[in-house]
Amino acid sequence: MLHIRHLQWTLLLAPLLWTPLLIVALEGFLRVDAYKTLGAAYLLANLLFGLAIIPLAIWLAKKFGDRMDRAAERRRVVTAYLSRAAMSNRSSSQ
Repeated sequence: MLHIRHLQWTLLLAPLLWTPLLIVALEGFLRVDAYKTLGAAYLLANLLFGLAIIPLAIWLAKKFGDRMDRAAERRRVVTAYLSRAAMSNRSSSQ
């Protein structure tokens, strides 16, 4: 159950990682200063967009979440992911 919560929080907060990832990637790969090139307004707009996506994602999960229970293929993918995560946790804790 804990792995499901971690996955939910990861997917929910992932849009917030876009802005820092963009800044680091531009600097790291292209040696471009994102603050000078894109401007603070653009970076702030990306961050606010990420924040706006979170309530939308919650609403979509509540509206369509019951369909996940009925989708056998999706259930197998989630189960496989959680099984691999559980195995990884067991091997790293030993």
